[in-house]
Amino acid sequence: DILENGAKQWLVSSMLSFVEDGVNSRGTEFHIDNSKLVKEILILIFKNDNSKIHDYEELNMTALNSTKGKLYSSMFLYSLWHSRNSGYDDSENGIWDKDLQEIATMLLKENSNVLFHHTVGKFLPNIAYLDKQWVLDNFNEIYSQTNGEVFSAAIDGYFFYNNQPNKFLFDLFEQRQIFEK
Repeated sequence: DILENGAKQWLVSSMLSFVEDGVNSRGTEFHIDNSKLVKEILILIFKNDNSKIHDYEELNMTALNSTKGKLYSSMFLYSLWHSRNSGYDDSENGIWDKDLQEIATMLLKENSNVLFHHTVGKFLPNIAYLDKQWVLDNFNEIYSQTNGEVFSAAIDGYFFYNNQPNKFLFDLFEQRQIFEK
């Protein structure tokens, strides 16, 4: 490695901030022709980032300030950007990039990644837009009945960032008795 651990973490964090800025819709976004490269960067970081997560005591701060938290957010932001710009809009049949969806499913099935569950909670309305069926199929893993820590992280992520009621998710919370927990 040519970079020391602190420099490597700074570089990864800076790259993820660059991706986040490039997939926003404020006029500075990447061109859709760059989507494959952007996705490859995200997957490369996912496979190689082994940095330690500094615990800020508040999960929201850890998600915002760790490379893993930034990576998870960037994956969802990229997927939303790609769906907006690729011209494919059929959320009933899923418009989520399959490679990133596969990574998300794998992380979810581990049932131990508090930071990822928090980020899924944060982006749950967006994920439902990308693929409602995935949300339905994985709802019990998102709000795990066997791991209270990831359950709390997902609840915290959802309600901290989503103050607009979403009928689909509200009905799902009610059907799956989440409000009773």
